[in-house]
Amino acid sequence: MKLMSLVAFGLCLSVSALAGGRAFKVPSVGLRQRLNWGSQLEVPGGPSLAFGGHHGDAPDGRPHTRVREGAAWKRIDADLREANQLQKYHDRVRTLRDSLKHMRARARHIYLEGRSGAEEQAFLAAKVNPGLKKCAADLAALVKELGGITGLGEYEAGQVQFALSRLAKVAPAAGVITGRVEPARLKALREAQIGLEVAAEAFGAEPPPRVMSPLVYDRKTRLFVVFGGDHFDYLTNDLWVFDPAKKRWFQRHPKVAPEPRGGHKIEAGGDGRLSVRGGYTYSNQTGRGSSQYVHVGGGAWVYDIGANAWNGRGGAGKTFPAHARVYRRGPYLPEHFTEGARPDAAANEKKLAALPANTWVRMNPPRKWVRNRDWGTVALDAGRDMIYVYNGGHSAYTATDVAHYHISTDRWEQPVPTEEPLGAIGGSGSSVPGVSFNLRPWITNHTWNCYEHHPGLEKMVLAGRGGSDRYTYLYDPDRGDWASRHPIKSGMSNDRMYVNLLWAPDRGMLSWTRNGLWMLDEKSLDWRKLKHSGRLVSPQVDASGLIYDSKRKRVLFFRKGWGKPYTGGGAVLDLKSMKVSGLAATGGGSDALRLVGKFNRSWFVREVIYHPGSDMVIFYSNLLGGYMPALDVARNRWVGLKIPGAGPGINVGMVYDARRDLVWAVDNHANVKALRLDPKTLEMTAFKDVKLRE
Repeated sequence: MKLMSLVAFGLCLSVSALAGGRAFKVPSVGLRQRLNWGSQLEVPGGPSLAFGGHHGDAPDGRPHTRVREGAAWKRIDADLREANQLQKYHDRVRTLRDSLKHMRARARHIYLEGRSGAEEQAFLAAKVNPGLKKCAADLAALVKELGGITGLGEYEAGQVQFALSRLAKVAPAAGVITGRVEPARLKALREAQIGLEVAAEAFGAEPPPRVMSPLVYDRKTRLFVVFGGDHFDYLTNDLWVFDPAKKRWFQRHPKVAPEPRGGHKIEAGGDGRLSVRGGYTYSNQTGRGSSQYVHVGGGAWVYDIGANAWNGRGGAGKTFPAHARVYRRGPYLPEHFTEGARPDAAANEKKLAALPANTWVRMNPPRKWVRNRDWGTVALDAGRDMIYVYNGGHSAYTATDVAHYHISTDRWEQPVPTEEPLGAIGGSGSSVPGVSFNLRPWITNHTWNCYEHHPGLEKMVLAGRGGSDRYTYLYDPDRGDWASRHPIKSGMSNDRMYVNLLWAPDRGMLSWTRNGLWMLDEKSLDWRKLKHSGRLVSPQVDASGLIYDSKRKRVLFFRKGWGKPYTGGGAVLDLKSMKVSGLAATGGGSDALRLVGKFNRSWFVREVIYHPGSDMVIFYSNLLGGYMPALDVARNRWVGLKIPGAGPGINVGMVYDARRDLVWAVDNHANVKALRLDPKTLEMTAFKDVKLRE
């Protein structure tokens, strides 16, 4: 029997998946459709209400509560917040939740860095425990204040008591970390974060966002009811009623409830009772092409609005705590990556120091992320000693998380639970506009080179979304999450297929697009077009790359036709004079180069590094005969390098690690390879001498 992870009031439990595991078909999403998976109900001769769904143009991804006034639907969430006596407490608890989440991310980081006990203690003392101490103090002050509130209405007083019961379970996890960081403590911190989220919901003016949760209207009580739904990263079984006469939401707290679900049917009998049947839960399957959703089993559940009680009929199944959450389990959760032996940086660094020269060596991270993360690159954060992966879309992974690779310990990390849009999973060409409910950008179709780490900002920059999503996004590794987004007011093209980012120390963050070369302004976080002399070629979809030549302070641009062999085209930009010249490398003559291209369509110019020790620009591709193509910069000639183990390069990102003088390659299934280049013993052959065969 399959298992899933369930969180109730911040507690994780294992529960059985519902019977059968039959695939549940969720509705797809159109590329240009802005509002998806919501619910709208107009009662003939009566009130109307719209709630739920995802809105691609909204800054928080949600359309909020709406009522019909005349011929138009009107949002009323601002009015709801203004009238909410408890709104300030909602905001305070969310701020507390954010602080605790930040400290948890830092604690996870130092654990996975595998430092010595003394180093870990120093990090905790400087970066984690002061924040946890403040969280504990702020929580205690909040609880004291909530306990002394007077003059509240019956509903508000009940919500305060409910929130206090949740906060009481958070307090034990919010204190400082004594001793070493342990996986159990990291798990407890995530559960405490969820507990704060549930407590904040009790103070909210409207239910938390969700999709696939139908509305129903009961004529006897004259109330709308919404139950359960999908938050993209978890399913819930909470229940809220909306009183159209008062234009107000009320949260209900039954003793028990059905299993969290989405896509269910809910019907009103007109007698104050509702019937809920079916829906889906997460399948937790990891195989390619597998269904991510399965039907829930059992019969109907009946909810008595007046009695605030659920009853199961026809073998409806086991009851669950109200306000419970079901997350995807296993490799879709952060806890998966802290399982097993404690990370050991010293042992791994010893292994890296002993790597043989001029041979790709496959690493062996004990835990990997799952599913196919195609069509992308990788970003190196030299300051934090990390590699980041944010790839997928187009028949591949379509979530929002950024995977971290800890170079020092050979460990992968996924800091947040997986959240995926409905219907776009594995869809060819499908991508969801805007951000998730957690304010994270969805992975679009292909993320070739459109993200890069910015050492000055100490954040990863994403600029390549396309469509109407004209924003630059910043990812904060210290928080393990996306930090902010900033409108692109300039004329820079934001087409994800043609945006190529590069950090150049002499200029900053550059963006090579179809409409020129741009630089990110670190203050305004908008893009400024760079002037240059000479012709700069335009990038080509899936087939463009660029690299910084640190010795000569210049940028090299490479481009080939889509689906065509590479024949040496490109350009060179001198960052001092801002003069562009053509790339005219030799080495066997143009005929030999074209011959190599003819038989080697797998030469992908997108993933390229500059290696200072050998003064070469190297591409991650494997030509016939086992040669990796490279540009011998000093001699301005094309050469082939005999480096065993390169493999195909279309879905492999490559970066140069100056700290260890290593080259790293990461593929779309979390496989990692390292390469130590020794120029003295490197076998290098000019293209005219490369033996080709058909």
